Amino acid sequence: MRIRKHVAYTPLLKSHFLSDLTKTQFLLKCENCQYTGSFKIRGASHKILRLLDAKKYEKIITASSGNHGLAVATLAEKFNLKAHIFAPKTLSPYKYEKLSALGANVTLVEESALPEDIAMIEAHRTQTPYIPPL
Repeated sequence: MRIRKHVAYTPLLKSHFLSDLTKTQFLLKCENCQYTGSFKIRGASHKILRLLDAKKYEKIITASSGNHGLAVATLAEKFNLKAHIFAPKTLSPYKYEKLSALGANVTLVEESALPEDIAMIEAHRTQTPYIPPL
């Protein structure tokens, strides 16, 4: 309930093909209709709202090369937070531009390192909450 006003309502649609195949009613949750195009905004919303209930933060950190990073950047903008996103150096220019346009600070990590490890080290070093992909 707490995330309801921060995520889009997404419909359930019956898949006739999968219903016939499984001999049951098979429904698809259309999370591609979310503001960010995926379900990742649900978990990120929950985690960030819980953090904000406990304490006022100015910055959050995560690691992602895709939908989770986009969800965190979108929510950071909405809640007036600074987002620092660690992503692999292979991040597509399109995703880099999208994250940057939302105001996120994007750090590209060399291929020999894991963005998650670097992000968690930075979060610990700066006492900044790390938002794991949920």
